[in-house]
Amino acid sequence: MVELGVRLAIVIVAAILFVTTPEGTWLVAIVWLTVASAFAMAIIDGIYVWSSRTFTLRIDWKAFADMIGYGWKSYYSSLMVWIIMFSDIFFLNAFRPEAEVGIYGRAFWLANNVIYQVPMTFGTLLFPRLMQNGASAETGADERSRFTMVIARFIALVLVLLLIIFAIIGRWFLGIFGPEFTEGYIPLLILLGGIVFVGIETVLAAELARRGLPIFVVAYSTVCVLIKIAASILLIRPYGMYGAAWSSFITNFAFLALVLWYCVRYYGFSIRETLFIQKDDFPLLTERIRHALRR
Repeated sequence: MVELGVRLAIVIVAAILFVTTPEGTWLVAIVWLTVASAFAMAIIDGIYVWSSRTFTLRIDWKAFADMIGYGWKSYYSSLMVWIIMFSDIFFLNAFRPEAEVGIYGRAFWLANNVIYQVPMTFGTLLFPRLMQNGASAETGADERSRFTMVIARFIALVLVLLLIIFAIIGRWFLGIFGPEFTEGYIPLLILLGGIVFVGIETVLAAELARRGLPIFVVAYSTVCVLIKIAASILLIRPYGMYGAAWSSFITNFAFLALVLWYCVRYYGFSIRETLFIQKDDFPLLTERIRHALRR
């Protein structure tokens, strides 16, 4: 709540600066506001952590080395994901007219910057829960992997429903930006189909993260970047924004296939339990949500 309050204050101060500062200095004022707010949040977070558990500023070099070993794989895989997400825009801009890039850009924005936030949010919320919950005190079994599969197939269901919704309203929604943008309707549906795959992969990535990010994340993210670049070169020049959408679809399918194969092979996951909703899922999710709210 404190962090939300600080962010609200930033928005209010930014609005005041926009009204009161000269036009030439507004951008500089916003930059300094951003720096100051980041510093303030660091202080607030530090005080909050100190109040709950006293810490020391002495460096734990072993922990630091572990962080570097974990962090470079996380950074590298995140960079590869960024390249995968945006490379089709770069290739489309190089091979096709600017108007077509603009039409595709709206569909791309809706799929990747709006719809993709659904599994991104679930993956972010899932990771700390996976780290906190260990073996059951009653049974001695670690059910975190099972919970990951529940969330993965639940996300799959939600994304498929969103795909169906935008199959119905997508042409109208794109028409809000202008009648010419309705040409991006079919690329939008193709992109959303790919988002279903990468959305499930995003949840499974939380499982890889809590297991220490095996070197496999470097391997499979690199392979998927190469697939995306090759598919973009082969498809975008002849097929334009349709080729760009299919290059994303193919790459996202490969993303999911590789991660799911790894989880099935080494973590005992089930393809059926990861991809397809089960009849007992909703009571379990309801119970988990109630438990989280009580806490």
